Amino acid sequence: MANTDYLKPIARSEVTVTEGVSWDMIGSISDKDEYGARTSDPLVAIHKMADLAGKKVTNMLIWSNFTNADIQNNTGIVGIEVKVYSKKYGRVVDKIVQLYKDSTLIGTNKALASIKNTITYGSSTDLWDTTGLVLTSAPFSLNGLSVAVQMASGEMPHNDSCIIDTVHMKVHYST
Repeated sequence: MANTDYLKPIARSEVTVTEGVSWDMIGSISDKDEYGARTSDPLVAIHKMADLAGKKVTNMLIWSNFTNADIQNNTGIVGIEVKVYSKKYGRVVDKIVQLYKDSTLIGTNKALASIKNTITYGSSTDLWDTTGLVLTSAPFSLNGLSVAVQMASGEMPHNDSCIIDTVHMKVHYST
């Protein structure tokens, strides 16, 4: 088994969702030490009796065109890791961290509803529960495979923002 280094994206885009908070696209899109995207408004949660009114989510950010996207001489992908570098202030959590291809979310959502800033999702043997030949056909190329990320306000009342510096992907494959 072999693997790539963490691959960096060279493109990002925003998919609008109902009542989603938009992102300001700033800084480098591949550097984990620079702001890549920041919420244009804080994610606000206002507590009202037993439920949360005003709980918000961000629009989805799609990180794509990962560098070194063609994996040479492989007989199939055996696992994918995705590392999200973010700065979540207060009570902002990850809501969607999922593979994305042909304008569709594919496989399992790996979001942990975590407030941690840098998280690795998946593993060297995790195919993200993709079905069919999405990740298992050989030889495999990352052409068109992206990562979707969406954040949400946590359960406590707050007025916090979120920054996603970048998303990196490591691919494990058989040779």
